[in-house]
Amino acid sequence: MKLHFPNSVATVDLRTLRQNVEIIRGSLGGKKLLAVVKADAYGHGAATCARYLNPYVDWFAVATIDEGIELRLSGVEKPILIFGVPDEYSAPAYVSHNLTATISHPSHFSILMDGTRYHLNVDTGMHRLGIQPDQYEEVRTLAVMNQRLIASGIYSHYSMADVIGSDFVHYQTGRFKEALSRFPEIPNRHLLNSAGLFYHKLDAFDMVRAGLVLWGYLPAEPAIGASNPITPGMRPVYDQIRKVLTWSSRIVQTRKILTGEGVSYGARWLAPADGYISTIPVGYADGLFRSASNMISIAVYHSETERRLYPVVGSITMDYIMIYTGQEKLRSGLKVEILSERGPDAWDWARAADTIPFEILTRISPRVVREHSRDEGLSDVPLHPME
Repeated sequence: MKLHFPNSVATVDLRTLRQNVEIIRGSLGGKKLLAVVKADAYGHGAATCARYLNPYVDWFAVATIDEGIELRLSGVEKPILIFGVPDEYSAPAYVSHNLTATISHPSHFSILMDGTRYHLNVDTGMHRLGIQPDQYEEVRTLAVMNQRLIASGIYSHYSMADVIGSDFVHYQTGRFKEALSRFPEIPNRHLLNSAGLFYHKLDAFDMVRAGLVLWGYLPAEPAIGASNPITPGMRPVYDQIRKVLTWSSRIVQTRKILTGEGVSYGARWLAPADGYISTIPVGYADGLFRSASNMISIAVYHSETERRLYPVVGSITMDYIMIYTGQEKLRSGLKVEILSERGPDAWDWARAADTIPFEILTRISPRVVREHSRDEGLSDVPLHPME
C-alpha cells in the first residue's frame, strides 16, 4: 500500500552533479577538491549526494558533528572536516567516527581526545571564528605540546569574495600567507571558495572548497540580461555548469475570477480583468518566501515540451500559491516547476524575496520529497528518503 503522497518533489540530478564536479576539478590544475555539503548539501540531500561524490572529490566538509556522522553512516569514506566548534560533549565523536575537527581557539587543544585530526581555522578578517594573529605563538606552542593530536590542515574564510573587484580578498590572502609562515609544516592549506575561484585570480594553495557552485549557482547576483562577471579564465568552466535541482508540483484547482476581485490573505493583488486563478499546493511551509508574493512567475507545462510562465499572485500562504492565467483555463494536474535550470531558479527567487540563493535552497523543507536520479554508476547508492 502506498503510504506517501507528496504535494511536491525536488528532483536532484546526480549525473549533473557529477558533471559539475568533474568540470570544476578539471580547472584546478591538480589541486585537491573539498566538497562542502553542509545544511543537507544545500537542500539537495547530503547522504545520497556525498556517497555518490565519494570517488570524485578529495574531502568533504559540513558544519556540525551530526552532519558528519550522517555522512559516515551513509558510507562516505573520504576525510570529513567539521567547520563547527568542538566541545567536551562532542569530542569523542571525532575519534569514533573518524571526523576531522576544527581548532579555532587555543582552548580546543585541551578538549579534543588523543588521535583526533584537526585543521586550524585562522581569522583573516571574517571576525566570526578563528585563531587571531596575536594567538599564533600560543597556538604553535600548544600544537607542539599536543602531538597526541594530528594537524592535517589549515584554512580561513573569505568574507567578501562575492563582491566583484573587492580588494579585501587580497588583504585576506596576505593575512593567510602570514599565518602559513607560522605553521609551515601543516598540509592541506585552503582558503579559496566558489566565489574566490570564479570571481578573482587568487592562490588556490593546496585545496579548493566548492560549495554553492556544485549545485549550479554562484554567490554573486548575475546582472539581469548580462553574464556573470566571471574572470575570463573561468568563463568556459562556468558556461558548462548546470543546476542540479528541479522542484516541481502540479495544479490542483482552477477557478474563475472577476475584475477587481482580490486573491489570498489581505487581498494584496486584485484581478486586472476577468480570468482564471490556478492553485498549486506549495507554500512557505515548503520553503517558499512569503516576501516573494506578487514578485515572481513560475512555469506550467502544457505539454512535455511547451512551458509558459505565469505570475504568482496574492500572498503566498503556508500551503498554497496561486497563479493568474488570464483567459487561459488550465486543467488540474498540469505540471508546475517552482524552481529549475530554465527558471525560475534560486537567483530569481532570491531577487523576489530580497535574499540570497543559499537561503532559497536550504529553506526547502523536509516535506518536499527529494528524489535522486539513477544512472549506471548509482546502482548501489540508496536513495534517501524514498528508500
